[in-house]
Amino acid sequence: MGAIFHVNTDDLPWSDYAGPKGTPSDIRYKALTYGAEGVPPVQFIEYGPGQTDPVHRHDIGEFFIVTHGEIWLDDDCTTAGGVVFIPADTDYAVRAGD
Repeated sequence: MGAIFHVNTDDLPWSDYAGPKGTPSDIRYKALTYGAEGVPPVQFIEYGPGQTDPVHRHDIGEFFIVTHGEIWLDDDCTTAGGVVFIPADTDYAVRAGD
């Protein structure tokens, strides 16, 4: 039987994503499960108003749980309390609401 994993977000520092060619970005994150063996990757991500994350993909599926504000994927808006799932190897871009 495996061990239960837990983490308090207040115990972790924020890290900043770099924009294109290393420019500053208004996206920051906390890698909640980084280095936890056998635990799926989970991050807390905060987008600044109107901040965009360019088209990209991941080799694993990804969930977005919107806690505040809104995010846009193409023409679809998801607001606080909404959930988005993006399957592995799917191209997508995110834009934060205002």
